[in-house]
Amino acid sequence: MILNRSTDEREVLVRPSVLTQEQATVAGSLIARAFHHEGGANYLFPDPTERARFMPAYFGSMVRLGMQIGTVEGIGNPLVGVAVWAAPSVEAASGEAAHGDDLPEDVSGWPLPAQERLRNLHQHLDAMHSQLIDEPHWQLLFLGIDAGQQGRGLGGQFIAPRLAAIDAAGLPCTLQTFDARNLPFYERNGFHTARESKLPGTDVKVWDMRRG
Repeated sequence: MILNRSTDEREVLVRPSVLTQEQATVAGSLIARAFHHEGGANYLFPDPTERARFMPAYFGSMVRLGMQIGTVEGIGNPLVGVAVWAAPSVEAASGEAAHGDDLPEDVSGWPLPAQERLRNLHQHLDAMHSQLIDEPHWQLLFLGIDAGQQGRGLGGQFIAPRLAAIDAAGLPCTLQTFDARNLPFYERNGFHTARESKLPGTDVKVWDMRRG
């Protein structure tokens, strides 16, 4: 579908739908492509060839986790965007359901140094998140727009309905990003930076953001 051919085509494209388990692998691959140059992915796999090899399965496991603890939405057919949301719950309030000490089975074949980096990353994200908020809330775990479709305003239109529903429920929403280039986008969508930190022993920055 040509995105900028008409307003009607664009509206059809950005109407979110809930993804199914059968779409998890495709959704994970899309997120991996969208996050290929992102700071967290670069930290896990400095070698871009290894990054492209290993990250799709990891993101696929995160998509399946998102389906268990919240909802995963997509736009486009074929998919051009995926959003993974953790719903309000006791577990999600601390971030432990999203990450935790137990690594996904899909990373068992990773090189051991990459597994240790992933554990370090998860522990830091969980710690920062638990310090940020201790009340029921939604969390945007991942938002990926296919590289060829970025810069067209799809991301904001994609997440707007879910954010409106969160607002209507009177709940806050949080997210974490490794890319400073994402900050203006999220600020335009009502988030503000609550904390900036670095992964322990590195110069890799993480921004915790909150809305509401």
